Amino acid sequence: MPTINCNSIKEIYWQNTKNAPLELAGEILIWRFPASATFELKKYWHALLDVEEAEKASRFRQDKDRQRFITSRIALKLLLAKFVAIDPSKVRISPGENKKPYVIHDKQIKLEFNLTHAGDWILIAIASVAIGIDMEKIDGMFAFHDIMEFSFLPEEIQFVQNADIPRQQFYTMWTRKEAMLKATAKGLDDDLRTVPALDGTHAVSDSISGPESKWNITSFEVDKNHPGSVAYPMSIDRLQFFHADAF
Repeated sequence: MPTINCNSIKEIYWQNTKNAPLELAGEILIWRFPASATFELKKYWHALLDVEEAEKASRFRQDKDRQRFITSRIALKLLLAKFVAIDPSKVRISPGENKKPYVIHDKQIKLEFNLTHAGDWILIAIASVAIGIDMEKIDGMFAFHDIMEFSFLPEEIQFVQNADIPRQQFYTMWTRKEAMLKATAKGLDDDLRTVPALDGTHAVSDSISGPESKWNITSFEVDKNHPGSVAYPMSIDRLQFFHADAF
């Protein structure tokens, strides 16, 4: 039967992005960017974004939201370009199964990625296997108790309520559920309740596990106010974390 193991990394060493490998060797690579990150090519963003991406950027009403979208897209294309050895302006991203995006390339490599942004941070995960990553900014005013009934199992609700910091625990467990659904590209928001989020190993149905039978969901702190989680096949045993303010 398929299983999901939920776990956490207590402390992360964020390496300089200059130390990041340019080839995938059975590991998950995760980058952290501030939304205010500066890029040499950012002033040429119109050349880096395709027509659909540029139109989406122009539809944002808030300048901070527009800039975060542009920054995340440029960061993603700069990273992907390194792995497929093409100019960033040539990187094309297309919606795949259940609209999960993938990069179009002709290299003999399997390249998977996932992106999330919240608050002042952007996270990008790249691997040779299916992955999903999610991050949330802890909102002190959000009435999270109101949605747990529809998204959490009874034992998960009890765990959150009994936690030392219930709000933080809720957000961590929420990112676990979202990361798993993003990894498999099979789930919908209605399926959140069926994705386990408590520490430990859980048996799940095929409808949740997707093509892999054994999964890890690893949680970590981007900073004190931004919990994140990444879902990936259990065959991967190494995660590397990188920080970049600029390229």
